[in-house]
Amino acid sequence: MQGSLYVRYDLKALRGKLKPETLAGRTATMWRYAEVLPDVEAVTLGEGFTPLLPSRKTKNVWIKDEGLNPTGSFRLAALAWL
Repeated sequence: MQGSLYVRYDLKALRGKLKPETLAGRTATMWRYAEVLPDVEAVTLGEGFTPLLPSRKTKNVWIKDEGLNPTGSFRLAALAWL
């Protein structure tokens, strides 16, 4: 089967259950957001939580270093705030 996977969340059911203070003590993986992920056994290779680094050349530009993920792929994303 090919095609796009469209994710649908029941956000009303989650309201009030997922709060920043709830996330604070959880492991720093994508599974800390289990309430909005598929209901399956969590498997992780340590992905996620890659750093945002300030640009050395341009003020208000931050660079997301995805190269630290376990896939070994190299990818940078620049984010700018005015």
